[in-house]
Amino acid sequence: MTGQIERQRPIQTATILMNPMARGIRRFDSAGAEAYLKRRGIEPRVKLSESPLHASRIAARAAEREEDLLFVIGGDGTLRDAARGMAGARTALAPIQAGTANVLAREFGIPHGIPSAFKAHLSGQTVAMDVGLANDEMFLMMAGIGWDADVVGGVGGRMKQRTGQLAYVLATARRLPRFHTVEAEWSSGLMHWQGPLAQMVVSNTRLYGGLVRPIPNARANDGALDFLALCPRVRGDGLRLSAKLMLRRTVRDTRVLTGRVPELAISTPGIPYQLDGDYEGVTPLRLRVQPLALQLRIPAGPLPPALATAE
Repeated sequence: MTGQIERQRPIQTATILMNPMARGIRRFDSAGAEAYLKRRGIEPRVKLSESPLHASRIAARAAEREEDLLFVIGGDGTLRDAARGMAGARTALAPIQAGTANVLAREFGIPHGIPSAFKAHLSGQTVAMDVGLANDEMFLMMAGIGWDADVVGGVGGRMKQRTGQLAYVLATARRLPRFHTVEAEWSSGLMHWQGPLAQMVVSNTRLYGGLVRPIPNARANDGALDFLALCPRVRGDGLRLSAKLMLRRTVRDTRVLTGRVPELAISTPGIPYQLDGDYEGVTPLRLRVQPLALQLRIPAGPLPPALATAE
């Protein structure tokens, strides 16, 4: 491969990976999808994941066979599970929206309807994207440290299936009275910070939670991670700054720190963090980027902003 876009070749081999717990899986006709691909000269393997680890193994086997595409029917968590088994391989990840927020598919312009997404992938293009690593655990879009991770940790699978993104709104309302800043220490290269922290977002892409773009110039192919940290000085600052971000207003404030770095380390222990919308644990945490490690299938045409050339 040269540059960012792989020389396009006909699609001949593929695996369909389905997450049976995905919120939108009931809309998916696996037999119809298999027949559709066969009519186009593709003999797909159809696999049902039993766990996140099993999904990674299915993806790794597809990569070992050097298949052209891995269609993933699920949400952002399932995409991350699959990507773990595919980093560095020629097989391209082809997302099909069936999750709660489907942030990655929306970021890269993949159609919402399942039949439309299949058609878009078959006529689409393969591009290389960076992936993030958080203590060597992969993420595709964003890591959240602080308040949002606390919220994510309170949202169970059943709640997400029943209420979708409303589950996060309800969890936020429950936790709002106990939100507080922590004294945090973090660094990147020669930069060092110690002070109050409410929330940090470390981003490979732009769209956060499917709702806002707190880091509107992030790119998934620049070999770097972008960060935004809310560092309130007095009680109430954190909530006010968070509200400005959610209202899509540009934040130009000395209490908001931003930057673009190849890696970032948070040394303070005990701060919760999430990756791509899944709660992972607590700091300390080292975040870094693995450049152009994943092949991604997206619709044909102009590249989406998060994959375009530098602005």
